Amino acid sequence: MTELKIKKKTLWTILIIVLVSIGFFILNNSGNSSNKNFTFSGEIGSDLGDIAPDFSLSTIEEDVVKLSDFRGKYVLFASMATWCTPCQIEANNVRRAQENLEGSQLVVMQIDVDPRETNNDLEKFRKEFGQDNWIMGFDDGSIAQLYNIRTFDTTLLVNPEGKIIYRDNGFPIDTKTLEDLIVKGESTDLVLGSIHEHANISVMFGGEKVDFSNDQYQLKSSFVHFEDKDGKSVHVHAKGITLRYLFETLRWVVDDDCIVTDFGKYCDAEITVNGEKAGVEHEIKDDEKIKVEYK
Repeated sequence: MTELKIKKKTLWTILIIVLVSIGFFILNNSGNSSNKNFTFSGEIGSDLGDIAPDFSLSTIEEDVVKLSDFRGKYVLFASMATWCTPCQIEANNVRRAQENLEGSQLVVMQIDVDPRETNNDLEKFRKEFGQDNWIMGFDDGSIAQLYNIRTFDTTLLVNPEGKIIYRDNGFPIDTKTLEDLIVKGESTDLVLGSIHEHANISVMFGGEKVDFSNDQYQLKSSFVHFEDKDGKSVHVHAKGITLRYLFETLRWVVDDDCIVTDFGKYCDAEITVNGEKAGVEHEIKDDEKIKVEYK
């Protein structure tokens, strides 16, 4: 009997390692690939743009909740394990977004898919990384099957009408993206994945060029971001993205005359796009060459 228990534990360990390996492969290679061009399908399904199928979750408080219980609110739910590093990173990001959004109608559900873990493990995770009102529970495999979830930290965001407006497969959602999906998505045409374009940008403050290849500037938002560490390419994944918006993803404060960055305040901007004079409200488009200089 003891040998059988050891074998079962070994099999679970191997399964978990395989799942984590797959998750990190997707994290490093595909990112938010499921968020490419889409339209709302009107069909019930698990893909971006579908109507989210209903499910039930038994919580650590011994309640049973359904996704449909929260119709009229935004619901973020994610497959996770308490020891999963991307899950911990994402939980911190989600908590910060909730704090920044204050009274927003955002429900967070953390769905543990590691059968070795306990209620106590989830309570500790919620205390360290989340908020008291987070719904924590275990999946018996039915939710993962229903949503075709194959990796840890698969995250979905369902809007008040029950439509899936965000899905990733093992890539921690960042704070800015979550905030914008809830705030800007309600009042603008900002739709993640509506386009995929690239522009070239050069930014100088007081004669010093900003090196966007530094880690501190990489992948700050899924809507628009720097990546690949070339220091100049801007990737745009939604219509209506302006220079102001790009700078705000870096937590810089922009007004009509000045900008406050993490290394100082600068004014008197000179902005050109393909040699033509522009401003911070310029919408970034494909193949543009953008030059920004603040004195």
